[in-house]
Amino acid sequence: RRLGEDLRAGWAWACFGLLAPPVWTAIALLPSLAARRRLLKTACKRLMALSGVRLRIEGLERLPAGPCVLVCNHASYMDVLLLTVALPEDIRYVAKRSFRSHWLTRLFMERLATLFVARDDPRQGLADTAPLEAALRGGDRLLIFPEGGFVRAPGLQPFRMGAFVVAADTGAPIVPVALWGTRSLLRGESWFPRPGLARMTIGAPIVPTQADWAEALRLRERAYAEILRHCGEPAVAGVPAPTGA
Repeated sequence: RRLGEDLRAGWAWACFGLLAPPVWTAIALLPSLAARRRLLKTACKRLMALSGVRLRIEGLERLPAGPCVLVCNHASYMDVLLLTVALPEDIRYVAKRSFRSHWLTRLFMERLATLFVARDDPRQGLADTAPLEAALRGGDRLLIFPEGGFVRAPGLQPFRMGAFVVAADTGAPIVPVALWGTRSLLRGESWFPRPGLARMTIGAPIVPTQADWAEALRLRERAYAEILRHCGEPAVAGVPAPTGA
C-alpha cells in the first residue's frame, strides 16, 4: 500500500515537473492577462486530471457578476489548484506578502494580478486594505483566505478581519466558499499528494448594510458559520480571533 501511494505521489510530481516550466515561462511572456489566466486554468485542469483529483461544485450560479469578496477556508496547497479550475478566470487572489520574497513566485503571481497583504503584522495588514478597496471599486472580484494560512491539524481557524473590513467599507458582498476534502488530498507539511474527491460549496452573497467595524464583525460571523457548515471540519475553539488582514 505504501509503495502504491509513493508511486502515485511520484507520478503527480512528475506531471507537475513537466507542466510547471513551460507554464511559468508562458505566463511570464504572454502580453495579455486574460491569456495568462486561461493558460493557468487549462494547466490546472490537466494537472488535476493526471493526479486523479475530482471536484464537485455546488452554487457557482450564486457568484455575483460585479465586485465581491470571496472568502474561503484554507486546508492545503491543493486549494489554489481547485479554486483556479472551478472559479471564473477574472477572480483576483489576495496572497501573503512573503510570496514576493523570491523572484520566481513574485513574477508569476504579479503577472496574474495577485494582490499582496501582510499576514503577520496586524497593523500593516489592516493598512493593506487600501489597494483591496481600490480593486473592488474598480470592479474586481477578490478571493481571500481569511484564516491567513493553514496548518496540518484539521479545524477551521478564526478569521482575520481584513476581508470583512474591505467589504463593509466598499459595500461589496461577501461570498463564502467552503472546500471539503482537500486536506486529505495533500496535508500540510506533506509532499505526498493523493487522488480523491473534493467538494466546493459557494454560499449566497452576504451584503453589507453599513460601513463600520460592527458590520465587519457581523460579516465575519456569518461567513464563518456558513463555511463551517460545509467544510467538514470543526471550529477551532479557545483561540482568540486575530485582527490582521
